[in-house]
Amino acid sequence: MFYGMDKNVIRMKEIKKSKFITYLFSVTTISQVKDILDQLHIEHKKATHICYAYRLTNPCYEKASDDGEPSGTAGIPMLDVLKKKNIKNILAIVVRYFGGIKLGAGGLVRAYSSSVVEALEESAIVPMEIVHVYQIECTFSTYQECLQRIHAIAHKVEIQYGQNVIVQFYSNLTKEEIEIETGYQVQYQKDEVCQIG
Repeated sequence: MFYGMDKNVIRMKEIKKSKFITYLFSVTTISQVKDILDQLHIEHKKATHICYAYRLTNPCYEKASDDGEPSGTAGIPMLDVLKKKNIKNILAIVVRYFGGIKLGAGGLVRAYSSSVVEALEESAIVPMEIVHVYQIECTFSTYQECLQRIHAIAHKVEIQYGQNVIVQFYSNLTKEEIEIETGYQVQYQKDEVCQIG
């Protein structure tokens, strides 16, 4: 289990005349990250630095950028906050407008990490997990019994009617465990991130 965010956040603070604008976005793909960063570079053309950190689950990937700040003083501290809180599928961006007073390496680390911590305090953090998506095809005469068995082991159930009934559902169990529990042959579809709280 890990944690995710179900609402985006924007927060601004000033430290020694420098403005730090923090953005938190719920993301699931690298292309979403790229689109958001491209947009913020347009919105904040005059910013001194646009530093970021993100963590994704599928594929499992993380990255951080100091964007011109001294190495290890911005992106990595931001990423460390996300790791310590076990938050994934999140993009944290801190836009800095330099105010003329240098903060030093320690001051930068504190500024960037505290910006993310404070923004996270304003967000809605929810428990998440990666679940397997399965599918069972059954007849109209057996699908009510099939549904009862699936509801006992599944998070979410979707039904499609055609010549037969196709039941798609989310579960943490393996394909073999589901087949034992339900008595039906199961078809694996994919893995997805699911909110559990």
